[in-house]
Amino acid sequence: MSILKKLSTGFFNKTNNVFYKRRAVDGYIHMCESLYANCEPLLPNKDPHEYLMTVLGLIWIKSGALKETQLGEPDQFGEILNYTLIPACITPPFQQSILAYKLIREDKELFAYLMSEYPSFHKESTKLMQTVLDVKKNGSLKELYARYNKNQAYLQLLFSSDKGGNNRLYCFDHDGSRKSNACISYNNIGAEIIQSIGKAEKIIDTEHLIFFR
Repeated sequence: MSILKKLSTGFFNKTNNVFYKRRAVDGYIHMCESLYANCEPLLPNKDPHEYLMTVLGLIWIKSGALKETQLGEPDQFGEILNYTLIPACITPPFQQSILAYKLIREDKELFAYLMSEYPSFHKESTKLMQTVLDVKKNGSLKELYARYNKNQAYLQLLFSSDKGGNNRLYCFDHDGSRKSNACISYNNIGAEIIQSIGKAEKIIDTEHLIFFR
């Protein structure tokens, strides 16, 4: 079962009671923001996208949705890369909360609870994400990405060199099936993000940050 399928079937949802749902929503937001804040001094001079990928990798590993040994697989690396693309194009400091919003949205019941009990957060998050989608539609996603990610470490993996910067080389449907219009060697950059996740996992005290334990 792919990671996104696990999420969409409520993989993290241990119980359907209201207490858990409120704890889960707050937990996702706090978790993403806190892990991101811890990654910045640990991995200095990285792009927001690199921090977001490290945060997501930690979350999926600690939750059991992803095994550490799977990080070296191209499809799993591509899934993390693709999943964090929209948050990486959001105006700071909202990238972390948008990542949390995306994770919550994968669980239908939890997302329904968020829409009902956190309407302002839902409205603002939807607005921010739609802004990125509108930019993509207009053909300027590559430029928006480069604005917030100055190192542009993943630019070649996300966008083709053809005119019009919206042809992503890593792209996944919701069910996790891969669509790739080019075969790219990701070895160097993939190894670097794997090392970042490993380093963060060893140093950051995740016990009080990862809520679904």
